[in-house]
Amino acid sequence: MNLDELLDTVATSGPEDWELIECPNQADGPSYLYDPRSGEAHVYRAVFKADVSLGLAWGLSYGPDGEPEVLGFLKSFPDKSGGGAELLDFLWNGSLVHREVGVKVDGGRATLPWPVAITHDDGPGQTRLEGWKVTAREAAYWRLVHSFRYSAADFDSKLAISHLRVE
Repeated sequence: MNLDELLDTVATSGPEDWELIECPNQADGPSYLYDPRSGEAHVYRAVFKADVSLGLAWGLSYGPDGEPEVLGFLKSFPDKSGGGAELLDFLWNGSLVHREVGVKVDGGRATLPWPVAITHDDGPGQTRLEGWKVTAREAAYWRLVHSFRYSAADFDSKLAISHLRVE
């Protein structure tokens, strides 16, 4: 399996295709993946049932003190807190092969893909922010991990509230 095939497999799979392993603390044993610099850890792991070489790990905070800049679209949510970043790691035979960054929204009730700014050039030195965008593939990854605990419809609702453009 090459990297594109791996990423497509994850993007097109559903929670029923995976075995979820919750690992909220170090005492949970070998499923525990952590950052020795911060002492923080991924809270979840999943293994792909059709090929156990493929795994996911997510929940590890990312950024300065776990709180990168808060993006403007967070104001769309009922609970305005959030804005911290979270990592989603793609594993092949236990080795990290790809990483996605997401932004926690609605008080941490969901994690959406980290968006890219959509800007418009209004002339020399004049750039205007028009919105934010994510790829459909990125949305599929975060929808999958959200679906392990909540519904895909709940994720789609939060994505709609965010007004992120999915391309």
